[in-house]
Amino acid sequence: MQRPLLTLDDVRPLGKDYRLDTVKERLHQNTGGRYDMELLADCARSWNNKDEFRKERARILRYLFGNQWGDYVTYRGLRMTEEEYIKLKHNTPLKNNVMVSLWMSVVGLHAKQETEPVCYARAEDSKNLSDMMSSALQTNWQNTYMPDILDVVFAEYLISGAAFARESYEEREELHDSYTDYVNPYYMFWEAGSDPAHRDLRMIGYLHDISPAELYFRFAKPKYGLTIKDLNDIFHIGHQGEAGINENYQEQNQQHAYENVSFYTASDAGLCRVIEVWREEVKPRWQCHDPLAVTQADAYFRVDTKDLKHIREKNVQRKRLYDQQGVPVEKQAYITAEHIVDKYWHYCFLSPEGRILCEGETPYDHKSHPFSMTLFPYINGEVHPFMGFFIDQQRFINSLVMMNHMAVKSAVKGLKFLPLSLKPDDMTIEEYANQSSEYDAVYVYDDRKAKRTGAKPEFFTHSAFNIGTNEMLQTQLNMIHEVSGVSGALQGKTPTSGTSFARYSLEAENATTTIYPLIKRYNSFKERLALKKCITMQQFYEEGRDITPKSSDHQTFYRAQSARNVQFRTSIKESASSAAYIQRINEFLDRLFERGAIDTRMYIKNYDAPGADKLLVEYDNYMQQMQQGQMPGAPVQVPGANQQAAQQAAQALMSEGQMFTRQQPNARLTPYKQTA
Repeated sequence: MQRPLLTLDDVRPLGKDYRLDTVKERLHQNTGGRYDMELLADCARSWNNKDEFRKERARILRYLFGNQWGDYVTYRGLRMTEEEYIKLKHNTPLKNNVMVSLWMSVVGLHAKQETEPVCYARAEDSKNLSDMMSSALQTNWQNTYMPDILDVVFAEYLISGAAFARESYEEREELHDSYTDYVNPYYMFWEAGSDPAHRDLRMIGYLHDISPAELYFRFAKPKYGLTIKDLNDIFHIGHQGEAGINENYQEQNQQHAYENVSFYTASDAGLCRVIEVWREEVKPRWQCHDPLAVTQADAYFRVDTKDLKHIREKNVQRKRLYDQQGVPVEKQAYITAEHIVDKYWHYCFLSPEGRILCEGETPYDHKSHPFSMTLFPYINGEVHPFMGFFIDQQRFINSLVMMNHMAVKSAVKGLKFLPLSLKPDDMTIEEYANQSSEYDAVYVYDDRKAKRTGAKPEFFTHSAFNIGTNEMLQTQLNMIHEVSGVSGALQGKTPTSGTSFARYSLEAENATTTIYPLIKRYNSFKERLALKKCITMQQFYEEGRDITPKSSDHQTFYRAQSARNVQFRTSIKESASSAAYIQRINEFLDRLFERGAIDTRMYIKNYDAPGADKLLVEYDNYMQQMQQGQMPGAPVQVPGANQQAAQQAAQALMSEGQMFTRQQPNARLTPYKQTA
């Protein structure tokens, strides 16, 4: 008889309802639910799994900032660095750091872009909502110095292949706002699959090192059930007999070196280690549908089992109203509920001993964790940093420099041949040899001797033998620039004689082809970060908040009720304050004015150049006098001013068909005679 095929439901052990709730089941195993040792062990295991990632980052940092002979080798059973081995052989460990030049060039390319976020509303009247939310996001971008933070994250992105940022809404410098913080990858841990978009992320966390004062401020609250005394006991703050241990540990952790980073201990003895972890959990819930809701967010929602009684109360109220108004049964609409197992993000802050400081479901409207991350290139679940590709070539360049130095060092230089027949009788051989080293040495010898051979002192110097190290070094330097895509045009180097501007511009544009995927992926990271910031601002911004960007001419206020339930998408565009953007806008205004599409006042008002605002005021005064039938007076005589230039400006204002332009970006406006 054939055995029946069992399904997963047939072999799964049955139990109480709490076994569907992963958090409740895990805490059920701990007394009182004050400790979560299982979660702490999962965090430690995840952090240990990223050890190779941290090693690779530490090695790239060493090579990037000069310690390029720090790899370990074994010589006669002794483990030492390459620098120590070279010194043991009485050589000098020379290097030519090419990697830092490549790194700074790509970082500078990103910094020159000067981008800012833009929001697009997915609702009616989307233009006004989009402009308002774009103003709010750009104002936050400027107030929280986001360009500087993103430049640091991008520099880290090139070194480690990972970009991390953490979003939080809190008070800083007496201002509540959505703030973005740079996150050191050394202290990050996460669990995910091989999805390059990281949609299969299951757990993510960060190791905080905070001062005792910050610890009290964040966790000594009645809602967490913790006091300052409790925190002192949990983190062993102020206990006697630990001062010596802390002092010794602090000496070993003056910097965030790889060897000194630990999961359980803070990097500084005066700080406290707090483990923040966000994990995707499941629990039983009810999927509800309200057919009378106006918006989709109100029509579909989920509630816990304990809140199901409120749904029943609403349905009872509706039935009472339907019966009073005589509504037919087939037209009566009620809230329906279906039992499901829901996935959600759960946060927990732990001490190194597993003590829960606070926990709960994600408080953000985006229903996710506060981290934004990207790994590139992320192939087969592995990270391969951009700067890591050039370590082997950097090592070969250093080897060629060493070989060339050793060849020059071992070449014959200043070898002296002193005939013994010329040695005076009253000198020893040592005195005779030492005399030749003096800069004013004089050799006196008797050429009347019978044994005169006609010999005289000779000096022999030979250049280093050319083994091709110079040609090989130049080949490697050219190759590393070709592989990285960082050419001379991208670095802004002066072109060779005879190179046309068009060709040089084309070379600079084509030079970004190699690094375009790198920058494109980072721009996608910035868009996701901006979207998470936008949703956080929608959740916490109050009505009537001033959201006027620095570059705006009119004041803008936030309308919380209008934007509360509207979905937005974000995009990263070139900033309006960048020189390239200003130049394109000014050129566009020039073409419109030449074709007569705009008048003189509109042209001057929107033209971005030094002195444009003052010129607009003078133009308005001039037009006002002309409308009143008055002839504008003579230019004001200002001592020290160029009166001839003032006369020409006055004549230009009185002439017809006059337009104002400039020859170079950010130059002053100059009169330009419009041709027929």
